Amino acid sequence: MEPDEVAQPYRDLLCHEHDMTSTLSDFHKGEVELQIFEERFDSDCYFREVLLRVGNKPVEYGMIRIFLASFPEELELHNYRRHQASGDDSKRKRISVF
Repeated sequence: MEPDEVAQPYRDLLCHEHDMTSTLSDFHKGEVELQIFEERFDSDCYFREVLLRVGNKPVEYGMIRIFLASFPEELELHNYRRHQASGDDSKRKRISVF
C-alpha cells in the first residue's frame, strides 16, 4: 500500500520516517509518557511491554524486543543484563533512549 492510499489522519501517524514517540506527541499535542508493564531479558534480547499515554489518554500499546548484539559494543547494552541482575539500575537510562 502506498502512503497516498492511506486515509488521514492515519497517513500522518503511520507513513513517516520519524520515531513513533515524537509522531504521537505531535499528533496528540502533548508529552508522551511511558508506562512499563514488564521488562526482561530473554537470551541476548531486551524485552518490554509498554503503554504510551498523552495525559490520561492511551495512545499506543506495544511490545518490543531489542536484539542487543545488533548494537555496537560501546553502547554497553550487553552489560545492562549484568547490572539488572545485581539490582544496579544505573545503566537503565542507556536503554531507555530507544
